[in-house]
Amino acid sequence: MARPFWQSYQAFLAQARLWTGESGECAVVDAVRRRSRREPDAFHAWVKGNGWGQAYVERHLLYVVDHPEEVRELLRRGYPARRIPLRSLDMASLAAALNETDWRTAVDRLFQRSRRPHWASQRVWLFESSPELRQREGLAPSVAEALIEVVCPLGGFVVDPMAGSGELVRAARATGRRAWGGDLRPSCPDVVQADVADLRLYVPEWSSDALVLHPPTFESWAKTARSLEDVPRSEHYAAYLDAIVEFLQASRTVLKPGGVVVLIARPPRDGHVFLAPFELALGEQGLMPGGYRLAVSRDGTEDWHFFIAQSRDE
Repeated sequence: MARPFWQSYQAFLAQARLWTGESGECAVVDAVRRRSRREPDAFHAWVKGNGWGQAYVERHLLYVVDHPEEVRELLRRGYPARRIPLRSLDMASLAAALNETDWRTAVDRLFQRSRRPHWASQRVWLFESSPELRQREGLAPSVAEALIEVVCPLGGFVVDPMAGSGELVRAARATGRRAWGGDLRPSCPDVVQADVADLRLYVPEWSSDALVLHPPTFESWAKTARSLEDVPRSEHYAAYLDAIVEFLQASRTVLKPGGVVVLIARPPRDGHVFLAPFELALGEQGLMPGGYRLAVSRDGTEDWHFFIAQSRDE
């Protein structure tokens, strides 16, 4: 039976102290790294003589000293090193999981492997639609999960104050994130009834890694916007832009510095969608453009537009 990684690391340090003559962990590892560069033949012989694989030493054992303390503590507790997603890990969330009574379950949930489809790294996403999805105007689960993977780290917090039927909330929780969803007319138990203008009553300021907004289309907004009563028709477009900016202003205080904002646009069943106001609204709020994704159903009946921006890290 293979011994836990931390025990293997301690055995490596013990042998490395004898080989280098150093004592402290950092000094020992630095000495091994130097000798591996200056005396590669001696290094390879030493590694082979101790029964280790060279790749195992060079890619894993020599980098434990550089890991954040939360990861080192996880290894001390015997958690398998191969299951720790170092590149996408949120350390604050890992620290919180380690403080749980059932810390292993909490960590497993945090590290739950992504179910992102292979096409998620592309700019255009194709997905299978269905009459049920079209009826409730909800995101396909595969698209929701892919979007979450793009905009929020593992263990991060997603806020969706226009969540509707809750596809993004469920996708976030299913892929190892935390999530809060609200809507004026929620249609599932995962979403609470709340107005985006009151978001700060439900979500603490500066707490969200990703903020997702799905403003109404121009047509649906224009049917109910009282502010249009005395506005010339030629200025309706500008008024729509102002409305999107107001949504952003009301909600972005929950976003962490450096957090991600996503504006989702979907054309109505009959009519057109104006996309330029979404980009302009993000720019007016001082958000930095971070990307664009287009999701199209294979039967051509649906298309979703995702405008991604990042708040300044300050």
